[in-house]
Amino acid sequence: AYEIKECDWSSDVCSSDLNIIVAPKASDLVKNINEERKRIGQEAAKRIHDGDYIYIEAGSTCYALARSLVDKKNLKIVTVSPLIVMVLSEVSETYNGNFTIMSSGGNFDVYKHFLLGPHTRSFLESIQVDTAFVSVTAIDIEAGITADSLEEAEISRTMLTRSSKRRIGLVVSEKFNTTSFIKVADARVFDEIIADRGVDPRTVERLEEQGIKVTIV
Repeated sequence: AYEIKECDWSSDVCSSDLNIIVAPKASDLVKNINEERKRIGQEAAKRIHDGDYIYIEAGSTCYALARSLVDKKNLKIVTVSPLIVMVLSEVSETYNGNFTIMSSGGNFDVYKHFLLGPHTRSFLESIQVDTAFVSVTAIDIEAGITADSLEEAEISRTMLTRSSKRRIGLVVSEKFNTTSFIKVADARVFDEIIADRGVDPRTVERLEEQGIKVTIV
């Protein structure tokens, strides 16, 4: 299994010549969940079994996954997104899912609908899940997985260490071969990446050379 190590912050600010990208507002994304994101969410849901303990991060693909859990029962779900808490609550109530939904608390980033800060990190360090489902701001073979804020990168990195079985990236094609400000981890931290058909075949090949399973939907 790939081991995530504590980062030396002095070396984690990306110096790639790729353009630095910033995540869009979460409220805008969820208004426009496209077919690519829906397919990624539906495929990710196939990795989940009744009674599993899972982590669903934040972002549009994680939102699509939460919407796709209509046939699942007795899940124990951790998330740092109040928006995803609301979706999971609706799905569980409507479809009698009997979900246990756990959120970390912490400092609420209203732009990203993401809980951050030391309280969030402390909570995540105390738990363990079967599978972590993580969206990304940007991903590149050389630069790795990157985020546009130090606090977000810290939370994502922490949760990736708390998955005992699988770490799965839910990534739309426009996020490949891009980089943001601060490194989260190497790309090969993911056991699997689920992506849409817009990913360049050479990118898929290079990821698979790193030992990452890539599923295109």
